[in-house]
Amino acid sequence: MLEDTRGKQWLKFVLGIILPASLAIAISIASVYLFVIPSFEKSFLQSKKDMIRELTNVAWSVMELYEQEERKGRLTRTEAQQKALAEIEHLRYGEGFRDYFWISDMQPKLIMHPYSKELIGDDLSTYEDATGKRVFMEIKNAVSDRTSSFIDYVWSRKYDTEQDVPKLSYVKR
Repeated sequence: MLEDTRGKQWLKFVLGIILPASLAIAISIASVYLFVIPSFEKSFLQSKKDMIRELTNVAWSVMELYEQEERKGRLTRTEAQQKALAEIEHLRYGEGFRDYFWISDMQPKLIMHPYSKELIGDDLSTYEDATGKRVFMEIKNAVSDRTSSFIDYVWSRKYDTEQDVPKLSYVKR
């Protein structure tokens, strides 16, 4: 009979204290993974998109400045384009100032890239990233019916050691 009483006390303890506490912990952990973390990720991604869009607008304003200089007759088209390319090529942002801008056209051909100079002037319609995505065709398609868009892809980073890294870019036609 003593064992029967201990068993009932143990069951009361488990059902009254341990089970509710365990459920509360499990629900808290689940809500963090299901709601809090995705919310932070979404907010972080939106902030990054906003930053990239605004930085691209800065680079875009450099091109507009030189276009105005051409229209006013102060520079030839070639001079204006060369000056804009040179200035944009040196714009940097982000951690360690390693993030950059590049320019491609709708063929798609790379016009300017500060790190991948070996690709400048090449037809990149068949260029694929490490995942098989045709990056420059994605860019072309992204802005063929809109003036701007975000694209994600993988690019080979060439700072210290060469490695493939995921990229998010804001492209503008």
